[in-house]
Amino acid sequence: MSLTLLHLLNTLNSAEKRYCNLYLKTFSNKNETNKSLTDLKTLQRIAKNPKGVKRKITEGNTTRLYYKILDALFLFHQDAILPDEKQYIRRARVLYNKGFHREAYKITDKILKQNPHENHLLKIEVIEMRILNALKSSDVDYLNTDFHNDKQRLEELSKEYFNLVDYETLWASFKLESTTSYFYGDKNTSGSNLLKSEDKAISPTAKVLFNKIKGFISIKEGNYPAANFYANRTKFLYDQFPYLIKKDPGDYLRSIRNICISLIFNKMYDEAEKLIDELENKGFEFIKNKNADVITEYFTLGVLIKLDIIISSGKIPDYTKEVTELESKYNDLKDLLPMNERLNANISFSLINIHGGNYRKALKQINYVLKGAEKFRKDVYHLALISELTVHYLLANIQLLESKLNSFKRLLSDPDLPFAFEKEIPNLIGKIIQSPEERSHYTNLHNRITKSLEAENKSVYKNFISLYLIEYRK
Repeated sequence: MSLTLLHLLNTLNSAEKRYCNLYLKTFSNKNETNKSLTDLKTLQRIAKNPKGVKRKITEGNTTRLYYKILDALFLFHQDAILPDEKQYIRRARVLYNKGFHREAYKITDKILKQNPHENHLLKIEVIEMRILNALKSSDVDYLNTDFHNDKQRLEELSKEYFNLVDYETLWASFKLESTTSYFYGDKNTSGSNLLKSEDKAISPTAKVLFNKIKGFISIKEGNYPAANFYANRTKFLYDQFPYLIKKDPGDYLRSIRNICISLIFNKMYDEAEKLIDELENKGFEFIKNKNADVITEYFTLGVLIKLDIIISSGKIPDYTKEVTELESKYNDLKDLLPMNERLNANISFSLINIHGGNYRKALKQINYVLKGAEKFRKDVYHLALISELTVHYLLANIQLLESKLNSFKRLLSDPDLPFAFEKEIPNLIGKIIQSPEERSHYTNLHNRITKSLEAENKSVYKNFISLYLIEYRK
């Protein structure tokens, strides 16, 4: 709880900090106020200098302070957290309760007209409230006129809502497939009737989900031009309905990320980098946003996708200075990032360090990935295993390498190996160890990997396979 509180405090801007202090002074008794404010100041000091954090903040109970800060932040952000419609519903309920039915009706009408394709459950709640209050007050005028319109609207809202839920469920199943298995898993739910045409998606949000799913399927199938089309279509929908960006800026950033990924897969590296640079130049509202999801997505675009561009383009030596800046950004934000993003960052930095000859540093990053990646991304976990073998070869740790190869062999019975060439690794590297002077062994290793990746339609991984760095040396 204490570490969570510390990370929460690190996200506060100056206005939030002032409000939290005021809240603690206002809603605590004298003794509680003094203790809460003292604890808060202590934690704020630790947040600025996080060395020794675990030892310092586990002294004493900060749970109460944690929940007070959450309550304060809710009040501070309630206008943003609660949609306008929710505030209007509260006012309408008061007016209905006081007998001001026409005034309440005007407010509920305003709710139904705002963002017609969003907040379905709130609007359903509003219509139910209108009907029940009309019955309670015997409002014959409403029952003779607006009741039939509301009934039709209720049917439309219900249809839109369940249509949206269907797409959300379908998208969730694809996301689950990409994390618990791996990106190129055998499972395929793409035969759903919902994916026949975008016209089947009723609301703008459902249309966004349709295009995200189709883009995901296109990448899995290796149809990168189609993936680029669906990614751009998603961004177009966000730009066409700006309230969707305001509602979920993190998801908007993910749509840009998907465009960049499709551009990378199409080997359009300059275009992908240009898109990121344009966002950074115009992205003040994202930079100042303290929402953890937005921070993560902005980091993913500005750091992880740039790392992908650097590695995929095969131009790692040309980006030495920029890689140092990217690593600094990662170190500043790593505690706020989900494990999946930390693992992706470490596998990318480790590969760059192998290219640069920083083997010890690379090995440390590889070990970090090996401790956590198996549960999150199977392909990343196996890339780390492969990189571990490469590093020990390059360090001339031959005995340790042979031991690691024996451990690696035990994984080869897994029917869901991310890469088919893995089954050949022990034999191919074994030949190199036995006869390091034989140039053909190295050529054979590289050729077998390349052909296997091409056969499985996974050539996008080629520059992430460190075994290509095992080269013949006189």
